[in-house]
Order: sequence, then C-alpha cells, then structure tokens
Amino acid sequence: MRRMLIASFLGIVAIFFLFYARRIPPSEPMVMAQYYINNAFHATGAPNSVTSVYLFYRYYDTLFETMTLFFSVVGVVCMSVHRGAEDNE
Repeated sequence: MRRMLIASFLGIVAIFFLFYARRIPPSEPMVMAQYYINNAFHATGAPNSVTSVYLFYRYYDTLFETMTLFFSVVGVVCMSVHRGAEDNE
C-alpha cells in the first residue's frame, strides 16, 4: 500500500511538472544558435562547435542528467528488493 501511495504521488508530481513545462514561453533559439556558432572556437578552443557546446557549455547539464539516471536506477533497485515473508506488499 505504501509503495502505491509513493508511486501515485510521484506520478502526480511528474504530471504537474509536465504541464508546467508546457506553459513556459520559448526563448529565441536562433539568437543563441548564432552566438554559439560565432563564439564557440574563441570561448572554448574546440574546433568543432558541437563538441564545444557539449563539453563546455552543457557540461553541468550532462553531469546532472547522468546523476539523475544513476539515482533513478538505484531507487528502482532499492524499491524492488524482495524481502520474503516479512513484507506482504
């Protein structure tokens, strides 16, 4: 029962954030794209613009996405451990 309540709560929170994210107005992507194209080599020293964006501009985003995936897997593994007869859920 407790797992169902936790799963329901997390589902409701996820749905709330999905609907909230749709209400955020989009930024101007062409302005940022032009900035990256013009300044990528001078700011980072990487000759490839994609590499400079991935490794230098989006470093923390990539790091936190990896950490989120890791903790999600750890959480699923911890919640799915079967304890035998002591847990009747």
